Amino acid sequence: MPYAEIVHPDDLPAADGMREALAAAPGSCAQAELRLRHCDGSWRTVACSAEDLRDDPAVHGFVVTGRDLTERLALEA
Repeated sequence: MPYAEIVHPDDLPAADGMREALAAAPGSCAQAELRLRHCDGSWRTVACSAEDLRDDPAVHGFVVTGRDLTERLALEA
């Protein structure tokens, strides 16, 4: 699924910036806090960390990990 279908429209510039930063520097890492659509249709705030492993023959792509911050942010508010 294209990431533009799960990233909140207001967060697409940050997601695009993260992808562009990775593409500009092979082997680099980037981080962003994005709202992503959950399978139930709600929006979840996720701290994303991505690494460009396109030069790694075992991976050949971007690896993205995320940590859901939604509940913590709600408690803090």
